[in-house]
This record gives sequence, structure tokens and C-alpha cells, in this order.
Amino acid sequence: EKIAETHKKNDSVIVSVAAGIALDTLKSIFGDTSKLCRVMPNQPCLIGRGVSALIASNLNKNEKALASYLFDSVGKSIWIENEDWMHTVTAVSGNGPAYFYHMMELLTEAAKIAGIPEQIAQELVIHTAIGSSQLALNSSDDFATLRKKVMSPGGTTEAAFESLENNNIQSIWKEAIDAATQRSIELGNQDSDNESE
Repeated sequence: EKIAETHKKNDSVIVSVAAGIALDTLKSIFGDTSKLCRVMPNQPCLIGRGVSALIASNLNKNEKALASYLFDSVGKSIWIENEDWMHTVTAVSGNGPAYFYHMMELLTEAAKIAGIPEQIAQELVIHTAIGSSQLALNSSDDFATLRKKVMSPGGTTEAAFESLENNNIQSIWKEAIDAATQRSIELGNQDSDNESE
């Protein structure tokens, strides 16, 4: 309420990074005509390499440019058109670093089991992740094409992917993303219910 009062006096832009707090909820606090920007950043913003999804209400071109400038300073800012997308954005990029860390854990552990010292295993995994991400960023190829370029017929990568496919890795990931998306929806609904009480 104190923030709302201050906002009403100076007509400032309210930027919210609170997960699950919808624009309608913010409007109920600050007013329907308030200048609002809802953002879903992610953890790599801590080192200036994150990505943030933004959606605005009542912002003019210059105010949106200022919001972009703010979040470009900690990575990449991407404007989205539909607030409902925020649930999937949360599941994909908001949670995404944890998925990559888990993959890095698994690869490191596999290397350790094979007798490779932990420090060497971690360096192999980290630099593979960095290099692959940078290549994907700079390449005109899509992810599937880049993946296939690593795979030789009858080779080791193909053997690994045959095992993954036999264990339904695509279904597992789809279920995981769906679960995270649904949880984001539930949390948003809880917030709306609390606001109406």
C-alpha cells in the first residue's frame, strides 16, 4: 500500500519480478491506468548473461525502451504478447538453468564413475556447455541440425540417443515442462484467490 501511494504521486513505472503475480493483480493494487511491466528473469542475470521475458500494460514506446535497457544490462530482454505465456516461460527459461545444471551433474557423475577425476570431469562438462551454447547462438542451424552434425551413423552419439529414445526421454521432458507450467498456473490462481478475499 505504501508503494502504491508513492506510485500514485509520481506516476512511476512499476516493474514486477514477482513470480505468479499477474498484471490484473498489480492493477488491483496500483490502479487500472498504472504503468506496469511484469518480468520473468532467470538466474544467469546475476552475471549479466540471463534472459528476461517482459510484458507491459500502459507503457509508451520510451518506457518500454527503458525497461528493455534495464534488463538488457543483465542479459537479453524479450517482449511477449500474451501474459498466459508467462507460465511456460517460467517452466522453460525461469527454471531452465536448473535443468542444465542437472544435466551437468549427470555427465560429471558418469565421468567420475568411469574413473575421471572430478575436477577434470567438471571442466569437460562446463566447457562443453559453454561451447555448445555459444555455437547454437552464432549458428544459422537449428538445434536438431546441430545435434545431428555431432552424430555419426553407428557412432557413440547415436548409441547414446538410441538409449535416450528407448527410455522415452522426450515424453519425460514434456511431462516435466507441463508439470512446471501447471504449477505456475496454480500459484497464479492462489494469488488471485488471496487478492479477492
